[in-house]
Amino acid sequence: MKLWDKSADILTKWVGSWYFIVFALLFFGYWMSITPDLLIPNIVLSILAIVMSSIILMSQNRMSDIDRQRSIEDHEINKRLEAKIDDLQKQVKSLESTIIFK
Repeated sequence: MKLWDKSADILTKWVGSWYFIVFALLFFGYWMSITPDLLIPNIVLSILAIVMSSIILMSQNRMSDIDRQRSIEDHEINKRLEAKIDDLQKQVKSLESTIIFK
């Protein structure tokens, strides 16, 4: 994995967190309080976009965790089924050899 990929993953985890949302709201709230001459509606829309994108990232991260857990569970099930199939194949071979020798 390249440095840029790792950096993007770290940034995505931070931006897609409640810590970032609280930080952004506090920062922009403070900024709006010290600069009341700016166009407040534009800032409010920007804040809304930040909050929405962060929540979307959190949802995607959560879905990724769910998918990862499902794949781990599927792998475990597949390993158990493979062991059962191997046992069944051994039993069939044993029965075949018993039938052939009689």
